[in-house]
Amino acid sequence: MKIRSLRVLIFFLVCLYPLLHRIQWNGDSVFVGSDPEIKLYQVEALRKGTNFSEKLQCYFPAKDLGFETKQIPIGYPWAFFKKDGTCYFQYPVLFTLVQSSIGFLFPIHWMTYIPILFFFLNLILTDKLLRELGVKEKISIVVSILIHFFSFLFLSTLDYSELTLTNFFALISVLSYFRIEKSPTLLYNLAFAFSVNFSFQLRPEVTIGIVFFIIVHFLLSGNKRTWIRNHFLSGIIAVLVLGCISFFNYKLYGHVFGMRGMNTIQDVDTFSNRSYIGSWIADLWGSESKIGIFKGYPLFFVFLSGIFFLKRTNVISKSLFLSGLLFIFLVPILSPYRAGVDIFGMRYYEIGAYLTAIGFFSLYLEFPKQKPIHFLLILSLLTSMYFGYKSDLRAIRIWKSSAEMYHVLKKEINTAKPMLIVHRGLSLSYLMGGSYLEIPQVVAYTENDWIEIQEKSKSLNLKQILFLFWPGNSLYNEEIPKSIWKTKFDLSWMPSEDLYETKEEISVFHIRMKQFVLKSER
Repeated sequence: MKIRSLRVLIFFLVCLYPLLHRIQWNGDSVFVGSDPEIKLYQVEALRKGTNFSEKLQCYFPAKDLGFETKQIPIGYPWAFFKKDGTCYFQYPVLFTLVQSSIGFLFPIHWMTYIPILFFFLNLILTDKLLRELGVKEKISIVVSILIHFFSFLFLSTLDYSELTLTNFFALISVLSYFRIEKSPTLLYNLAFAFSVNFSFQLRPEVTIGIVFFIIVHFLLSGNKRTWIRNHFLSGIIAVLVLGCISFFNYKLYGHVFGMRGMNTIQDVDTFSNRSYIGSWIADLWGSESKIGIFKGYPLFFVFLSGIFFLKRTNVISKSLFLSGLLFIFLVPILSPYRAGVDIFGMRYYEIGAYLTAIGFFSLYLEFPKQKPIHFLLILSLLTSMYFGYKSDLRAIRIWKSSAEMYHVLKKEINTAKPMLIVHRGLSLSYLMGGSYLEIPQVVAYTENDWIEIQEKSKSLNLKQILFLFWPGNSLYNEEIPKSIWKTKFDLSWMPSEDLYETKEEISVFHIRMKQFVLKSER
C-alpha cells in the first residue's frame, strides 16, 4: 500500500474514535447543548426557510403559532435584536452555509458529524504542512495524530461548532503562504486571501494568530523586498475580499464585522473592568472555574523547550513556533470574551496550538540527534501525552453526563406530550437541544408574560403546556452582564393558574417541570 493511501486510512481509523462517541451521545435524537444548539438551529433555518433573508434570522418555530420573536427562549450571548426588532443569532453565516451545503440531503442529526469530517481533513493538512517543512512522511503521520489527539484540539471534534472548519481554513492559509514563498502563483494568492478571510469571519481571534505569523516571518526574513514582492498580491486580494464580506455584513446586520463582531465590541465595553492578569492566569495556569492550558495539557511545557532550537536555519519553522507562543500568551489580553468553564475554555487558543506544535516539531526534527536530549524529550512527550489523554477523558465524561441528562429530560418531555414549552427566563436554554426543533418553545420573563402566553395558548386551543424552571438557579454567570442576569436569568416568580392549571409537577435533575392543562379540559 502506498504511503499516501496508508496515511489517509490511518487518519480515517483514528477519527472513528470521536465518531463513535458522537453516535452514542446522539442516540435516537440529536444531542447538542449551549452554543452548539444555536448553530444547529441556524443550519435548520437555512434548510427549511424559503426567503433567504428570513433564513438568516433567528430560528423560532413558535413564530408559526403567532408568538412574537421577542418571546424566543434564546438571548445573550447567542441572540441579538436590531433596532427594527429583527433577531439574529451571533454565529457567522459562513458556518451555516457550509454545513447546510454539505448536509442538505441528510437528516438534521447528521450535521453533528460534519465537524469530525473537517477534523479528519485537518489531520491531513497538518501532516502536509509538516512534510513541507522537511519532516519525514512516516514521522509526520505520528506527529499529526499526537498534535490532534493529545492536546485540546481534540475537544473541538466532539463539539458541534465552527472550530474544525475555522482551523481548516487557517491551515489552508498557512499552506498557501508556504506555497507563495516558493511560487507566488495566482491560485495560491487567491487561496490565501479567501481562507484568511473565511477564518476571520468564523472566529476573529484565529486571524490574530495568522497575522502574528506573518509579522514574525517578515521580521525574520533576510530579504524584505522579496518578501513584499511575493506577498503583495495576496495582501491586496485579501483586502478586497474583506471589503466585499464587510459590505455584505453591513447590509445584513448593520455592522461590517457581522453579529459576532458587534457582539465582540459590546463585550469590550462590558468586560473592560475585568482583571486581565486574573484572566491570563486562569486561562494558562488554571483557576477554580478553568483547568488552564498548561495544567490540563502539559504537552505545552514540552513545546516551550523549542526555544533552545531557535538557532536552526528554517525561518518559517521559527516563525510558526514564535508566533504560536506569542498568541497563546497574549490572547487573554487581546480577546475580551472567552467563555467556557472547566476544560471547555480553551477553544480560543487552537490556532496558537497549531502554530506552536508544527513549529516545534519541525525545529526539533531538524536538530542534530543527541541521545540524552532525544531520550529526555521522548520521555517528556509520553508523560505529557498521558496527562493530555486524561484531560480528554475528563471532557468525554462531562459530555457523556450531559448527553444522559439531556436524553432523560427529553424522555420526560415526550411523555408529557406538550403542545408548547414555556421557559422561566433563559437559565435552561442551554438544554433545549433537539427538542427545540420538535416542540414550539417560548420564554416568560415576568408573571405578565406568563399570563399573555396563557391567553395566546388558549386562543390556539393548546391543551397542554409544559413550564420549565430552575429553582435556585446556580448557572455559572461570571460571563453574563449583571443587568441581563437580573432581568432574564435570576428569576424566582412562580406561574399563576389563570387559564391553565397544574396537572403534574416533577423534578429532573436540577430542573422542575410543571405540566399545565386548560381548565376546561380537566
